[in-house]
Amino acid sequence: MGCLIFAGFMAVVFAIEFPWLWYVYFLFFALAMICLLVDKRQAAKEAQLKSKQEAERIISRELMHFSIRSGREEYSSQPIKEGLPCKVIVTGQDSLYPQVNDAAKIDAVYFFGAQQYTRHHGLLFDGEPAALFEEDPHTHTYSFPYIGTGRQLSIVLRLPQGRRSSTGDSDPLSVSIRTLTVAEEVEVKAQEEQQLREAIADQREELRRRALDLATLAHMEQDLLQPNHQQHFAVKHMAEIVTSWAEKWRKEYLALKVDAPFYALIQEQYPEVLEFYEARFAVARLAKRLAVEPTPTSKPKKTLDEVLAGIERYRQRELNKIRVKVEDQKAYMMQNLELLQAFTADLDGYDLDEDEREALIREFKERLLGGEEDQSNGFRQL
Repeated sequence: MGCLIFAGFMAVVFAIEFPWLWYVYFLFFALAMICLLVDKRQAAKEAQLKSKQEAERIISRELMHFSIRSGREEYSSQPIKEGLPCKVIVTGQDSLYPQVNDAAKIDAVYFFGAQQYTRHHGLLFDGEPAALFEEDPHTHTYSFPYIGTGRQLSIVLRLPQGRRSSTGDSDPLSVSIRTLTVAEEVEVKAQEEQQLREAIADQREELRRRALDLATLAHMEQDLLQPNHQQHFAVKHMAEIVTSWAEKWRKEYLALKVDAPFYALIQEQYPEVLEFYEARFAVARLAKRLAVEPTPTSKPKKTLDEVLAGIERYRQRELNKIRVKVEDQKAYMMQNLELLQAFTADLDGYDLDEDEREALIREFKERLLGGEEDQSNGFRQL
């Protein structure tokens, strides 16, 4: 405020010094007043337009009206302002040929016939399923919310494969596009929020059910957590694991990991499921290792005839050993006898009395027999 006062004071001082500055000041003042007046008029126009729009939102007004036939895509005659909340009212029914089960007719929401109504989702706005807002099945009148896109509305009531409308060239379904009132906007928003809450609750229930299924499977296969069982399982099912099961297990685990809400639920409430998957991977590693390791060669089992033939060969070997041993001892004894005879014959060339001769022969025998006992290894006992 002080700065403005100082600036005004200096302007007056300069104007006294230079009188022509009064004309400049007056010109700037006139321009400022004109700008202020223009701003006020613009604000008034905007307020008037806003009041008009608010008034229009209190009372719904029809934007356009046209007719369609089921199975054929139609467009609104004019584009709908972008962001404009509207409701599309579809009224009427169409006949089908051939009929769907017992239903011979169709409207915007149901197949019906013989007092039986079956819900369908064949009504599309701009290629997307229309969300039902209000319904009166008795008069076949249904309302659907729609937000303008700045383009013409595309609308089509799809028919099941192989069915067509049997109404000829007529368009039995009436379409009215109206603006939404403020109250209807509030109701639509509340309905959308309720549907969102229900969808979230359904999603949580589905996640819980899937998690419980996996937890039950992990509990049934808890033996797979034991290393010994893993080894036996890998050996028994090595071919199946390497060719298909390992890849299937990998895809199942990957699907679990990329689903963040589901994976978080498993981590928090069912950690045994993750242990089960780790055990599966351990089995897969064992099976792949067994598949590349060389297989030990096992000797073929002998038949009964081969076993008996082996026993006979063993007996013959043992008998041959005894026979050879006996023959060796026999040859040794014969050699000793020959030596004894030669020694006795040699004694005849000496002048010995009978006692000395007997003593020498007995000593020689003892020496021979002693050497025989050393070399025969118990033959004399045999």
